Formats: sequence, C-alpha cells, structure tokens
Amino acid sequence: YLYKDCASWQAAKLFPRLQQAGHKVLALDEEGLIFRSEEAYLRDRVDSTAVRHLDLLFAWGDVQKQVLLKKNEVRPESIRVVGNPRLDLCRLTPATHHSRPPFRLLVNTRFTIVNSIKSTAQTLDALRRLGVIRNPQDEDFYAAFVARDTILIKAFVDAVRQLAQQGNRIDIIVRPHPGEATSYYASAFAGLDNVRVDNRTSLTEQLSWADLVLHEGCTTAIEAALMGIPSVALSPTPPLSEPLGVPNSFSECYTLASDAVARINELVRTNTSFSPSLDASAMRALENAQGAYAFERICDELATVTLPTARTRTLTQQLSRGAHLQDIRLSLKALFYLRLLPRLRGPAAPMSKRAASFANKQAKFPLMAASRIRARVEAIAALHPVATSLDIKRIDSQTFVLTRGQA
Repeated sequence: YLYKDCASWQAAKLFPRLQQAGHKVLALDEEGLIFRSEEAYLRDRVDSTAVRHLDLLFAWGDVQKQVLLKKNEVRPESIRVVGNPRLDLCRLTPATHHSRPPFRLLVNTRFTIVNSIKSTAQTLDALRRLGVIRNPQDEDFYAAFVARDTILIKAFVDAVRQLAQQGNRIDIIVRPHPGEATSYYASAFAGLDNVRVDNRTSLTEQLSWADLVLHEGCTTAIEAALMGIPSVALSPTPPLSEPLGVPNSFSECYTLASDAVARINELVRTNTSFSPSLDASAMRALENAQGAYAFERICDELATVTLPTARTRTLTQQLSRGAHLQDIRLSLKALFYLRLLPRLRGPAAPMSKRAASFANKQAKFPLMAASRIRARVEAIAALHPVATSLDIKRIDSQTFVLTRGQA
C-alpha cells in the first residue's frame, strides 16, 4: 500500500491497521521537497507512529533523507532515495516549441489559506485541530504567512490583468491550487478573453503548452525547469524560510509586479526566451533530476516486496470492503452538503462551516472515476519507450489496484 505521506492526521491511524492485516506499507511524501522548516516538517509530516509501521520510506533526494534521519523513529534501512515520479513526467514530456503569436503563459497560484473554499479563519482552525498550529511560534508564523499571501494574491491578479492587455499576442492560463476557490479568479478575470482559469487539466500537459511560468514558491517552477521551460517568480517580500524559497531559485525573481510584468512583456514583444538552470544543489534535492527515473527505482524496490498470490487477493478484498463503506459515506455527504443543503438554505445563504470544510476536501481529493484514472495512466505509460499493459481495479473513490495486464 503506497501512501502519499507519513503524517499524523491519517497515516498514523491507517498504517498500523494495514500492517496488522498483512499489507506491506510504503510512503512517498508529496510535500517532502519544500517545507517551512526541518523542525516543523518532522513534527507535522513525519509521525512517530506512522514511520514505525512503514516498510519503505521513499525520499525525493539526499537533502530530504538527511532531514528524515533526524527523527529517532525513522529506521535508516527503511529509506530509499528515489526522487519523485512527477518529475519523471517532466523529463519524459518534451516542451512544445510554438510559433507565435500568441505567447503562452501559465500562472500557477498556491494561496490556499487566503483563497480557500473555507474562510481564512476556518482554515486556520482546521490547522489547529490537526496540530499543525500548536504554539505561539506557529501562530506567529501563520499570521505572517496570511499577511504575505494577502499581498501576493493581489499582486498576481494585478499582474495578470496588466499582461492581458497585450490582447491576442498573449494567451494566459491561471492554474489555482486544488485547495483554492476558483471562483475568485473567475470573477477577477471576467471579461478577459485571453485569460482562462483551469486546474483540471494535468499540470504536465499545461507545462507542455506553456512558453513561460509565473509563480511564487511553487514546485511547478522545478518541474518546468526539467522540461526546459523558463519561469519568473514574483516575490514582493522574501519567503518566510529558506526551504520555502527553493522553487524561486529556479526562476528569474522579481520583487515588484511592475518589473515582472515588464520582463514578460519584453519576452512577448521580442519573441525571445531564456534557459532555466539546474545546479548541484538541485541534484542533491532531486534524485531523479538526471539518471534513472524515480518510477524505475520504485519498481525495483517493489520487486523485492512480495506476497503470495492468494494472500494478495485476500488483502485486497479486506481493503475493498472497508473502502466501499467509506466511499458510500463520501457520496452521501457530497449529495447532502453540495446539492441538497444549498437548495434548502437558499442561493443567498453563506455556506455552512461543515459544508465548506467538506467542499474544500472534495476539491483537493475529488471522487475519481476509474475511466479517468485509466485514461491518465495510459497517457503516462505511452511516454515510456517500453509499452506496458496495466489492469486497473477501482476499490473506492481514491484507491485503485494496478496489476500488469496480459501481453
């Protein structure tokens, strides 16, 4: 069972049950590259109970490995430095060279606290319940974070509106983080025919489309660099910690929105570009920035983790029974909170706290159809030189079993 992190809010409950049932448990933290501090990362995303019930822990690179080793409960022999498969997609997907006009700009945003489906206060309360905010120092950090992002989101909206004045010479896609409210951007850019808001299309596809990325503190800049696509970082004030500023080091960085806009307008006007760079520090942080792909390294490790066929079927059936019940609960909640309750309360009524919390979670982790997963997996598999047939079985809205298909 491969999970997306080893944090306290879910993994600490899930891993012991899985291991007790006979599963092999593996984790790759999707937030393991960029974090606010080593102390906060080890406290919030490397739970002691979770890592004690892990068979293998995959790391993005040597940098994350050295941080993980500072946690007493992490067994050094459980760590495998493999990189991240998201970056494999970037290396496998060549950037498209476009004839201009229009110049294609991808704007990646990540303002999940100041522009969530929930209010900022509700989001901070949720972080307190999860234990992410637990002391005065945490309160101070997130107060500064909210203040900074409030300035940033306005700067990004203003920059996009100014850039859109280039008319048909520029085409802009704004890609909000899944935890953001897309309605904010839809309203901000209403009437601008050359600006679209889209966080449904895969990021790799959007990067392949783009000539340039505009961001602040987003891993998108790193993924773009691996595809040979340049990026501009708009950072009016310094990031609140050195790790949070890592993505900006892959970009041309500007503190004034007017300077960033002028630079992009220059690129649009002159039909020119620049090349991103990956230095030695990037190689330490990203194991699969070159050499073997992360998916190859992970598959090599999975090949050493075996279960008898009959036992595997039994475990899958056990997992499926519990997952189906959870799937039914999620479907009923979605029906109540997202369809029935708004009708009962009326269109003018504000969304309740519970409904907003559920809607926010569904935005980040939507109910997934097997057909959508199958289409995505097939598109990814087609990038690799050696074709592989895969059978995909849906267990619940967010859990799938992949097995090698018949040749």
